[in-house]
Amino acid sequence: MGLGFELFDFPGGPVIGHDGGTIGQSAFLRMVPGAGVAVALLTNGGNPMPLYTEIVGTVLRELADVQLPGMPVPAAEPPAVDASRYVGTYSSSVADQVVSQDEAGRVWLRRTPKGIFVELGEPETTVELVGWRGDTLLPREPEHGMHMPHAFVGEDGSGPARYLHTGRADPRVSS
Repeated sequence: MGLGFELFDFPGGPVIGHDGGTIGQSAFLRMVPGAGVAVALLTNGGNPMPLYTEIVGTVLRELADVQLPGMPVPAAEPPAVDASRYVGTYSSSVADQVVSQDEAGRVWLRRTPKGIFVELGEPETTVELVGWRGDTLLPREPEHGMHMPHAFVGEDGSGPARYLHTGRADPRVSS
């Protein structure tokens, strides 16, 4: 898989973009072809989201008349989720992610780092995911200053999602 662009439906018109990140670095690209505007933001260290909101939001608003929407936040009472389509293990070169659902119907994601992240001392984490929009769930509590959408996409032919997408498309490796 190469560099995949996303199509954002922002107030004011469609925006094309791609985000990325690695250890201590984040990158954001937004393009508004109809306005001939593109903005790239590269950061290292700290929390990049306030900087993204300020810089990218200002450029898009002032030069393309496009408004940056608010960051996703789970509802106070999120909808119930049938996680049968999501339960399983998703794996990439940086982590294994195991999605499970307990008897009370709560959805959990256990992330076990791999490779360089183990060497850097990244801990194993467990977060609760709650319903948001369709096959996209949000962490109940913010991580790194935001509620990163966890989209379960594709189908393996028998119903379960093929990928867990959080900016990286991690394939399902087991049920």
